[in-house]
Amino acid sequence: MKTSDSSDVFGDIEVQSAVLTRNFELLRRRRSHQLEVDRAEYLLLRTLEANGPSSIGDLADALGLDSSTVGRQASGLERSGWAERVPDPADRRRMIVQLTPTGRTAMRRTSRERRRRTESLLGHWSEEDLHTLAAMFRRYNAEVARHYLGRDD
Repeated sequence: MKTSDSSDVFGDIEVQSAVLTRNFELLRRRRSHQLEVDRAEYLLLRTLEANGPSSIGDLADALGLDSSTVGRQASGLERSGWAERVPDPADRRRMIVQLTPTGRTAMRRTSRERRRRTESLLGHWSEEDLHTLAAMFRRYNAEVARHYLGRDD
């Protein structure tokens, strides 16, 4: 796609963001049937691995979603055997969600496959360009979190 006039950098970013979103959807459709864990499940499993056992509310905050959505996703993980709800050791009246060994294995297999596909797509890029892309994605995602979720990630 042709780059717009450099004086309209926000217009160019807007168009490239739309193309990027479309491309992510294209990649998702072409590979989703081959991945064990879908995107929503993957992010929830990664959050559980990073943060440890968590309440639905804490997971919702971490993911920038509402509690009812995360509750449904957690129920799906439970049905798959990838997570379980257990009493919170600090307050036995409260339930928390924790990753199961099967869930950790499924998440790591999916992560390896996603990484393999990313390497296949971008492996010919220079190391500098790869680091720049990763830094810009991190910066963009942090800005979205700051702006829309009130967080400094």
